[in-house]
Amino acid sequence: MKLGTELIILLTGTVVPNNFDTLALSKPRERKQQYIQAIMYYLENFKHKVVFVENSGCSLMPYFKNYPNGLEILTFTTKPLNRDSGKGYKELEILEYAFNNSKFIQNSSVIVKITGRLKVLNLNYISKSVIKDSRRHKKLIRSNIYK
Repeated sequence: MKLGTELIILLTGTVVPNNFDTLALSKPRERKQQYIQAIMYYLENFKHKVVFVENSGCSLMPYFKNYPNGLEILTFTTKPLNRDSGKGYKELEILEYAFNNSKFIQNSSVIVKITGRLKVLNLNYISKSVIKDSRRHKKLIRSNIYK
């Protein structure tokens, strides 16, 4: 299968955390509202498809019935964090789930991963740069794209 250069916005989230030790915002209602606002922001301000992957079993799909083509929401329930695992363990678990289950991601070679509650205001600038670089390089991991 030939991968396209269509950029996919990958948002990750946990609405109902099963470990609150390292979280600045632990209230599920507030977290849920921020995820909804961020997803709406990307859907309304960018032409790119959005994948939102949530790992506490809380589906946000009922809030996005008007966006059937540009949004893919994946939800699963993760096990509680083992104390020996670092904070990034759950994030990697979400990414693994996304790469194994997203139809949008399976057909794209350009993915911009963003923490699900954040709004990247200069995403148009960043996405042009990432797409341009992806055409020159087969594999690209870039974190210093802010000028």
